[in-house]
Amino acid sequence: MRAVLTASLAAVVALPSTSVFAQDANKTIVVTARSLKETAADLAACLARKCPPDEDVKASLAHAENQFVQGDYRAARSTLLKSAGRNRDDAKDYPVPVSDLLRANARIAAQLGEGDSYRLSTLDSRDALKAGLPENDPRILASSIEVGEMRARLGYRDEAQRIFKDIAQEAEAKGLSRIQWAAQMRQAFLLSVSSSLDDNKQARELLTKLSEVPGDQAAGLRLSAKVMLARDERKAGSEEATKALIAEYAKSAATVRPTLLYAPKISFSALNKRPKTGLALSQMATDNFEKQWIDVGFWITPDGKIQEAEILRKSGKENDWSEAVLNSINGRIYAPLKREPGDPGVYAVERYTFTSLMEERTGSRVSQRGATGRIERIDLTPDEMLQGG
Repeated sequence: MRAVLTASLAAVVALPSTSVFAQDANKTIVVTARSLKETAADLAACLARKCPPDEDVKASLAHAENQFVQGDYRAARSTLLKSAGRNRDDAKDYPVPVSDLLRANARIAAQLGEGDSYRLSTLDSRDALKAGLPENDPRILASSIEVGEMRARLGYRDEAQRIFKDIAQEAEAKGLSRIQWAAQMRQAFLLSVSSSLDDNKQARELLTKLSEVPGDQAAGLRLSAKVMLARDERKAGSEEATKALIAEYAKSAATVRPTLLYAPKISFSALNKRPKTGLALSQMATDNFEKQWIDVGFWITPDGKIQEAEILRKSGKENDWSEAVLNSINGRIYAPLKREPGDPGVYAVERYTFTSLMEERTGSRVSQRGATGRIERIDLTPDEMLQGG
């Protein structure tokens, strides 16, 4: 099962979660999950017998993930914070479990728009690995990529660029090719979404270089770089590179796991209207950002197209932002999938949360919601579906 709160470049603890999957070729959707009562009981039993930190973390993550999938973000956050309070000081002896716990807390904080907690928990997750792993363990350097991603998502793209550049250089010096490439791909992405033409040029040059790295180990890297180059060309109105990629995937017997080649940007234009009646009002959130989430299910057919995208569950009312998500999903293009004849493809489920960052108002230390909305996404698709199981 996919551990939706802990998935990262570092070690992932496999935990139970809600599964939404196809029962048969008639596309009947079945939802299965351990109940909140069961995961709560498991956690209570663990604590009652004074279980060791790694078991405490595992039980806490399982329950928090269940709470999150059911839509109770704040209860999930509370479960994680309590476990962090019990186990944070055990990072030296249990670096990976404690790091996973703090990473999960960071992800929930991001969903809630709590930027400071997201930042601190991401840094603490890395520092937990530093506390208990050998200094040269590659997982520490890999966790720094998450720090760079956090800075980028909070709007500090220049700082994130520097972080990714430093990681790539250190990884290259240590012969850690995969970490080097991961950092360079993120660096290229930030350059590609910049408004600077010079940055865009640098992105294309870096991606072209990555698309030409030789060796079997770099096969995935080459395709990833080509995907990003194709997306860049689509923004300029050309679909030739995308068509060439689809042909390349088809020629190589396609892929088992869905590979996204293109997705239209989710438009926020109708969501972030600010009042023009004064500075104070213009800084206030004009949308309700509490408990605004949807679970979207959709089929990725063997030829890489989207079918039957729909909202499976929701909290709050459907509005422009949920429609914008559906429009973006319906416009996706995936690489051809390796499937048996008659197989309908992959049924995917993704959670989208409409939120905004907490901000301190001018002249006040009280944090309030910012006026600019943002959408956070987490993939809930079970691993057995991604593998064609």
